[in-house]
Amino acid sequence: MTSPVGFGSTPTSDVPVHFVTPVWGAEYTQVFLEVALPTLLSPGNIPAVPNLSQCVYKIYTTSDDEDVIRRSDAYARLSSLVAVEIARIARVDENSYLTSSDCYRESVITASRARAVVFTALPDVVFADGGLASIVRLVGANKRAILVMGLRAVKEALVPDLRIRFARDGCISVSSRELARLVTRYPHPINESHLYDGDSPAFHPSVLGWKVGDEGFLLHSFHLHPIALRPRAGAANFTGTIDDDLVQTSGFRDSEIHVVTDSNEFLCIEVSDRSKTVPVPPRKSRVEVVSWMSGATSAFHRSLVQQALRVHCTDASGEAWRDAEARARLVVENLLAAYERHTNPRQADVPLHLVTPVWGEKYTQTFLEVTLPTLLSPGNIPSVPNLADCVYRIYTTPADAKVIVASAAYARLRALVQVDIVYLRGLGENKYLTSSECYRVAARDAAFEHSAALFLIPDMVFADGGLSSIVRLLRGGRRAVLVMGLRALKESLVPQVVAGYSREDCICIPPRELVRLGIKHIHPIVESHTYDREEAPFHPSVICWKVKEEGFLLHAFHLHPVAIYPTGTGTDFRGTIDDDLVQAAGFSSDEVHIVTDSDELVWFEISSRDQIVPIPTNKSLGQIVGWMGGATSRYHRELVLTPIRVHSGEPSGPPWVKAEKRGQDVVKSFLSAYVRADTAPVARLKRWVRRLEQRALTRVDLTRGQPSSTLEARVKHLVAVSILISLRTIRAISRWFRGR
Repeated sequence: MTSPVGFGSTPTSDVPVHFVTPVWGAEYTQVFLEVALPTLLSPGNIPAVPNLSQCVYKIYTTSDDEDVIRRSDAYARLSSLVAVEIARIARVDENSYLTSSDCYRESVITASRARAVVFTALPDVVFADGGLASIVRLVGANKRAILVMGLRAVKEALVPDLRIRFARDGCISVSSRELARLVTRYPHPINESHLYDGDSPAFHPSVLGWKVGDEGFLLHSFHLHPIALRPRAGAANFTGTIDDDLVQTSGFRDSEIHVVTDSNEFLCIEVSDRSKTVPVPPRKSRVEVVSWMSGATSAFHRSLVQQALRVHCTDASGEAWRDAEARARLVVENLLAAYERHTNPRQADVPLHLVTPVWGEKYTQTFLEVTLPTLLSPGNIPSVPNLADCVYRIYTTPADAKVIVASAAYARLRALVQVDIVYLRGLGENKYLTSSECYRVAARDAAFEHSAALFLIPDMVFADGGLSSIVRLLRGGRRAVLVMGLRALKESLVPQVVAGYSREDCICIPPRELVRLGIKHIHPIVESHTYDREEAPFHPSVICWKVKEEGFLLHAFHLHPVAIYPTGTGTDFRGTIDDDLVQAAGFSSDEVHIVTDSDELVWFEISSRDQIVPIPTNKSLGQIVGWMGGATSRYHRELVLTPIRVHSGEPSGPPWVKAEKRGQDVVKSFLSAYVRADTAPVARLKRWVRRLEQRALTRVDLTRGQPSSTLEARVKHLVAVSILISLRTIRAISRWFRGR
């Protein structure tokens, strides 16, 4: 495929042209006669074709519409210029595109026999003056297929403007720049579904568009319309629409195919009622686009999409156009790379899907002012070697998305990596389950693209170098990276982090500095995990020992899987990601890496002082064992054996040795007591009931956040509530009998 023949170049052609228009129905016939055909009658279009005596205009229509066409002024003017044939359509298919393609198929056969050019003039398209003169020049330069992209304008606004301002001498003559200005002024809502950076959550990937201010549109398209063809014999063997496989089945060489990349050369605009819609996928995501590409594109289409098409009413130069072109080039390259990974998963560098669910004013502000700037530090996102293959996916609400997109941190992020914003619909009451549902979708998406998913919470300070460590581990064959995040006081930690470690474009804080500050501003919630303190309330999910002012020694039943590289199955975990994701993914033990040293990777979750979590036990061994029975699996009880050091200095010396010895002894006492209790049938029954109760409660929370408009959703919720009530009744009766 070649670049444009110069607009001022002189090659002309005496090859006859067969103009073809399939049109039926009062609405389309009226548009054809009032605007589409008059624009073709402008001086630089049909009258500019040099050998009109050898040409023919063939109109496929119905008997009723034929009478309307023959009585029109536009038909009379057309007949004075070129021979006109009207062929009646015997049967109109429910799919109008297939009926039109049948007409074009017949025309291609006829043109191949006559060694003519077929010009495929849609009935609801207006043409800029001079477009056909460009087609003649291109045919004279030995082009056999000329492909164009047409945008869509609102008929109710565009048609009157055209007829009032540009009608003259029996035609409508509008320059390409004026027509580009009109489509920019009266864009159809369908255009919005093609804008990659648009506000609409629905997105149709056949065309990838970027609006460049009021100057026009930059487009990349998988499917282009073959506006003109000079077919060889046998070229009518296409099976779909002409935009689909006609050019591929025609056997043209690359040098014979011309893609119009500049609207100065040729421009046509489809006009449609404002109310017209087309089916679009439910959400904008790279996985959705790649899935669509798998079924709707060929290698030919994927080569077309790499060409930038400019529809402009100015000079299409300047910073706005350069920015749009750079952005578009990155998106297209990423999509094609993602498609290749999907079809050929063997790749040296594992691409990353960085994922953050965030909503609500408080969390969105923290994400933009603290979390994201720390992720933008040199050893984090900028250090990833294959950023062109990566994507940062933010799950949020439409209202919060506007705040995010307007922020400086978002602009810096977009300059580094592709960013997708996915709108959340129907937030559940349990924010952890809502976040886990986002992570669940993200894990499936990553598996589909043979990529790794990184689950990044929105309210944390992330030390510099952590992402570099994750990339190194993934490259080394790990498929899951587990980390323990402590919690610090937001009110006091954040001002010190921002004041002491902000750079021009990020917040860069080394791991040991972050731990030092985290120790000074530790959250009271961490106290509930500290085993050797005097207060009774104790949460055993994490067992913590403070080592003077140097750090913490931790043992945890539940660790956060900050990164997973799924194999394609096993991402349908049931609870939160800290619970059963790694188990569901089926990774082997040597594929799972636990971060045991904060020098490798560390973050601190930041929360307000009034943030609390329910405390399920005191330090009674019986209560701890009871909690283990309902909240842990064998997998969790293996995790807790691993000591984790969070430190601001060297984690050595007598205090650390003492803490590690104490940690091992306490954990082993918990596990030994659990094993003893596990052998008692009654204890096992109680544990089974608690597990069922926990799963029922999870199901209640999940179904509560779903729309209740469907019978299936209501039934699921009622069943989950009924099971939960039954299990809690069993426990209450059991306690009553014990009390007697």
